[in-house]
Amino acid sequence: MASDLPPESAAAHLDALGKGINDVDVIVHGLLDKIPPAKPWQRQLRTHLRYADRHVEILRLAISREREGSEIHEAARQLK
Repeated sequence: MASDLPPESAAAHLDALGKGINDVDVIVHGLLDKIPPAKPWQRQLRTHLRYADRHVEILRLAISREREGSEIHEAARQLK
């Protein structure tokens, strides 16, 4: 993973990962703000978006607490 890369490449890799996670977070929150819970399909979509939001936070925590790679991969898989 990033630890196998030279310091410059590892930093760029981590920056790209952070940007990707932030992009997902912005999209999820943007959709949650715009989709009204008026119809059943909208309520279901909002449920999925809240689930994704929770998993974005879990992934961020796993990375910030420097958990094992397998735990970070599992958090990313759950988000996916």
